Amino acid sequence: MADKTFEASLRPLLIPALEHEFPGFALEQESPGDEKEVAVQFLRSCVEAPEKEPVVEVMRERCAECSAQCTQPVIVPNHPFVMQHIVRPLLDAKRCYVLKMPVACIAQAGFVGEMLAVWRHQMVAFRIGSTPVDERQQSLLYGRDFMRLSQNRRIQVLDALGNLDSELRSSFNTLRRVRNKYLHYMIDPTEQDVDADAREAMRCACDLLNRTLRMEIRKGAVSFAPTVMRFIKDIIRPADEAQTETPPE
Repeated sequence: MADKTFEASLRPLLIPALEHEFPGFALEQESPGDEKEVAVQFLRSCVEAPEKEPVVEVMRERCAECSAQCTQPVIVPNHPFVMQHIVRPLLDAKRCYVLKMPVACIAQAGFVGEMLAVWRHQMVAFRIGSTPVDERQQSLLYGRDFMRLSQNRRIQVLDALGNLDSELRSSFNTLRRVRNKYLHYMIDPTEQDVDADAREAMRCACDLLNRTLRMEIRKGAVSFAPTVMRFIKDIIRPADEAQTETPPE
């Protein structure tokens, strides 16, 4: 075997800008101690920016590239479910794209699509008689309760309940297919336009959120779809109450 060689990656998880010491292994060059320079080097490694090109410019270009293809929501109700399960993951998806992690962007956007399907089902208020359908009844009707269905099956159920129009159906299915392409099949990303697929995933996720919210501004007042307004009723307060409330320090 002495005459055989192979290529290897030494310490592939090392982040030189952040890890200046490692037990039993000394780096030949010390990482800079300046916190700003450490941050710049780390970001440069993420976006693979050439040394002479400002790393911020690379990030700005990718941010603009991502934003140009999708209609980002302007106003979103500050409801715990919406912010935690939809808005935050969608923001993380955009951050992943900016940091040149398109597959991670696709994964996060796909998660947003799944949460939007769950949210839309919760807002359907599907009932048998006057009683909301519980998990046991969902299992009898759908085969499983809605949360445990595959995304494809969730889309079919929502469609059967009359909860989707053609645009929503298209965005749900496109996002599902893009996500599955990278997360369920062993494909070679180098043979794919992953950035384009990530932008398409972002476009679909934003479209689904916008179409679910159906935000309107009438006479200076913001409103959302009736189903959304009922869902966020616990954070809606009378205007006079909001005006008299003492602001937090």
